[in-house]
Amino acid sequence: MSDLKNLIIEEIKEYEWDKIDGVIKSIIPNIIFSVDENKSTQNLLNSRFGGKPAAPSGFTWPVQSLGQKAPLAFFFQLNFEEIKPFDVENIFPKKGILLCFASVTDDIM
Repeated sequence: MSDLKNLIIEEIKEYEWDKIDGVIKSIIPNIIFSVDENKSTQNLLNSRFGGKPAAPSGFTWPVQSLGQKAPLAFFFQLNFEEIKPFDVENIFPKKGILLCFASVTDDIM
């Protein structure tokens, strides 16, 4: 982590930005996801975009709260065990899965 921090500090100094600590704090906590299909193993509990969510039995699919109550689209899930090593600020739980759904229609406003 310190090598990355030093690289960022050098870049900031080169462009003469003020408030180096504020810039670093806004950059370092971010986690960037990428997919390497050659290294990926298919597992219902993996972090991923799309597909079938790892929902518990009896799960009720979320719907829009306004309009026609249409089902929300499943966008991604995060398995906190997989991303915990990258959680430098220790803000995520050690385990669990976050499911993210969103509306893909224009009539929710």
